[in-house]
Amino acid sequence: MKLANKLIIVAFACFGNFPVEAAETWKIASLEWPPFSGEKLLYGGSAIKALRDTLKEHDIELVVEYYPWTRAIAQASSPSMIGFYPAWPEDVGKGFSVSGTLFKSPLIIAQNRKAPFSIKSLSDLKGKVVGTVQDYGNTKEFNDMVAKGIIIGDNGPDDLIGVKKLGASRIDAMIIDRNVLNYILKFQYVVPGEPIFDSGGWIAQKDLLVAVNNAHPKKNEIIALLNKISKAAKTQKMVDAANKIIFQ
Repeated sequence: MKLANKLIIVAFACFGNFPVEAAETWKIASLEWPPFSGEKLLYGGSAIKALRDTLKEHDIELVVEYYPWTRAIAQASSPSMIGFYPAWPEDVGKGFSVSGTLFKSPLIIAQNRKAPFSIKSLSDLKGKVVGTVQDYGNTKEFNDMVAKGIIIGDNGPDDLIGVKKLGASRIDAMIIDRNVLNYILKFQYVVPGEPIFDSGGWIAQKDLLVAVNNAHPKKNEIIALLNKISKAAKTQKMVDAANKIIFQ
């Protein structure tokens, strides 16, 4: 056997069983927002899986740190962090920049069957107490109506607590992502009679993206790659496929 071939075999024997390290590592902050993200969720959540698998194609390893939402935003401002994800455009404040859209999901109004009312537009929520999660962006129209006192916002730390309040008739309605509501009702808040339902009269299709940390030294390169991934339009299908498995 030639020496060159022997060297190849020896090299394979020494290193063949070890995974090849990614050329780069991205660290992001995320939250417990199933089915899209969560430390104990399969894949770490459907949105996390889609981003991780896509970045792997570019030889980038994704490291995720999970926090309560408000803290996730604060942690994401560290220079070592890429940013926070998944985020709505309205979530992206000072110190961060939006990436291209990675997937979309509908924002809806949930109600309690014990006291249903017609909702065709946000104006139908006038005078109603509507559950929200602290520091969620929701929509500008909704936020403006809350700020003006037209809608009475009831802030809570997370979606699950809001749904429980709605089930206990402590609030009139809740603004929530449809996939998140469906996950909660299937796995976290299973109540006889299924009192919580999607009103169906008002829907806002929301963009989900990465809020990129302006303090990161590679900010421009990060945004350029995420925009390239956005234009490829593959991540929506990846999120949808992972959601189907998570909901099984």
